Amino acid sequence: MKIEKIDMEVLEGNELFLDSDGFKALKEKKVKTLNNTDYILIEIIPNMNEKLVKRDLKKVMKLGYKPILAHIERYPFIDLKFLYKLKKMGILIQTNFEGLKNNDTLYNWIELGLINVVASDTHNIKHRSYDVDDVLNEMDDRLGIKIKERLLIKNPEKIINNEEILETIDEEKINNLLYKNSSVRHFFQKLKSKKNN
Repeated sequence: MKIEKIDMEVLEGNELFLDSDGFKALKEKKVKTLNNTDYILIEIIPNMNEKLVKRDLKKVMKLGYKPILAHIERYPFIDLKFLYKLKKMGILIQTNFEGLKNNDTLYNWIELGLINVVASDTHNIKHRSYDVDDVLNEMDDRLGIKIKERLLIKNPEKIINNEEILETIDEEKINNLLYKNSSVRHFFQKLKSKKNN
């Protein structure tokens, strides 16, 4: 970057794959948290289930770390209900630019206040190096500048400064959506239709 005269500060931190080796590294304090803060970017095993994910993230928190669950869009078992449970536990959520592109579900989760950070997931210039301009423009159109700034600037700044991120979760809307899709609601609708017949 010096040779190319790119004015950018690079901060230390790595994504931790949360398997037995990852836990060992956490316990032995051999991980690079984000800018030496309490925040740690966590990647989970893709085929885990809800119970195991909650258990493992609680273990991370007991060790004194603040987990940020990376690229939420890659885990097919995570739905609105489970994501809301993770948020209630105090887990921060990150999604990738590439995953956000034309993804109505992720945009809905952002609007509900369930996603804290949008990032590139670029590991180097050869691997996952992609143009984010399309997604930035899409974010402007779908979210507006205020939410976009929170996801791309304000929350990341708070993370690297080890500050608390104030959540803006729309709990009423989430609960309404969960009820609308719940089996209890469907049960009562069936009961009501049987009475009317």
